[in-house]
Amino acid sequence: KWLGDTDKALYWMLKTVSQIGGIFGIDESQRFLPQGNNSENGTENRVLGTLLTWLNDQNTNLVLSAANNVSQLPDEVTRSGRVDALIFVGFPSREAKDAAWQLYRTRHELPEDYKNPDDDRWTPADIQSCCRLSEMQGVTLERAARWVIPSYHKNPEQMDALMQWASKAGCICAETGEPFSVAASHSIG
Repeated sequence: KWLGDTDKALYWMLKTVSQIGGIFGIDESQRFLPQGNNSENGTENRVLGTLLTWLNDQNTNLVLSAANNVSQLPDEVTRSGRVDALIFVGFPSREAKDAAWQLYRTRHELPEDYKNPDDDRWTPADIQSCCRLSEMQGVTLERAARWVIPSYHKNPEQMDALMQWASKAGCICAETGEPFSVAASHSIG
């Protein structure tokens, strides 16, 4: 009964974007595109074909696509000519982390005398979680940090591999605007 509905929905969505124009955002694109080059899913392959054809014909719309692990997308999605730039959002700089601490400390009304915990390889989401836990549990940030498992520590091998891929693929660092470098990212985060 539902066979072909994904294809139809994508067709109408792309047709609407083409008629209206502007910015087309795709979040978590890895969720509906084949992973790697060995996908057996016919729907994923049809969606990929439709999207690639549409991307090839684009000259008036800005397409922004986000993926948690772009290295797993098929090469034809990320190749030059179809994609103007790959921007890698890695670990935030000290300045960005300090801004995140300030934002979430204020939001959760935490005392100024609470010392920030060691935040090596923390993301703003990790900082937000720490501040929320501090407020909810009525404990210092350092104590709340015991319950925070930073994203990096959950799978460091995968994160390191992704950063290596971003460096080799010529990605641009979202924070600096320069070519992404693993060495530079270690000094940033």
